[in-house]
Amino acid sequence: MGAGQSQSRNGVFIELDQQSFYPGDTVTGKVHVNIQTPAAIRSVILELEGHEQTQWKTVRNDRKHNQHTNQWEDNYVVKYHEGRHEFFRQAIPIGTGSVFAIGQYSIPFSVTLPQNLPGSCELGRNPTREHIPYREEYYWGRCEYKVHAYADLDNGRRCSEI
Repeated sequence: MGAGQSQSRNGVFIELDQQSFYPGDTVTGKVHVNIQTPAAIRSVILELEGHEQTQWKTVRNDRKHNQHTNQWEDNYVVKYHEGRHEFFRQAIPIGTGSVFAIGQYSIPFSVTLPQNLPGSCELGRNPTREHIPYREEYYWGRCEYKVHAYADLDNGRRCSEI
């Protein structure tokens, strides 16, 4: 475990052999399990997940004529929209069940990705990274993948801290 990391809790983390993958590639690495208090674990699970996420803003000007002032008044209606769609999830048990004694364990894994997965991408203007004026429309989307690991405990709980 790395220097400066808390050693007072049980935990699970992933070390990937490389950071970038393509459809059909084999994802390899190790899941590290740090046990400070003995824990009954059914299995250690590696989970691969892919999703797309979108956000966009529409702005409509409901311009109205004020009869009292004989002026046109702008009334901007701003709506925020978002969506998320998970298109890939695979959970793979990589560690067998047992009571893990105090110590550090490394479980190697190797998983081949399906050939038909879309590539990672990001397009548009990300509102979390750049200022977009209130009355300006935008769109933003991304397709990304994540690799998680967690312990499936004997009590039915799933957690990355055990």
